[in-house]
Amino acid sequence: MLQALERYGDDRFRPIGIAAGLHIATYLPDSISTSQVATAAQKADIGIQSLERYTVSKPTQNGLLFGYGLIHAEKMTEAIRRLVSILR
Repeated sequence: MLQALERYGDDRFRPIGIAAGLHIATYLPDSISTSQVATAAQKADIGIQSLERYTVSKPTQNGLLFGYGLIHAEKMTEAIRRLVSILR
């Protein structure tokens, strides 16, 4: 997943907390509405969440949460490519 984010993400994604295991959190530029991206991704059958969903108050940085525990590697790459097309 990290390779796909780096390859197709055009420097939009800044991964954080990757040592945790089954999830990757990424920061995004403030100009991108992560809640809108997450909603559009869900409609495209891409399961991601906005980090703001997991905060008590307004987050200080935009971000997305990617789960990858049950996804085959080839499907991750395709999902990232589709997600990047949503961001454009």
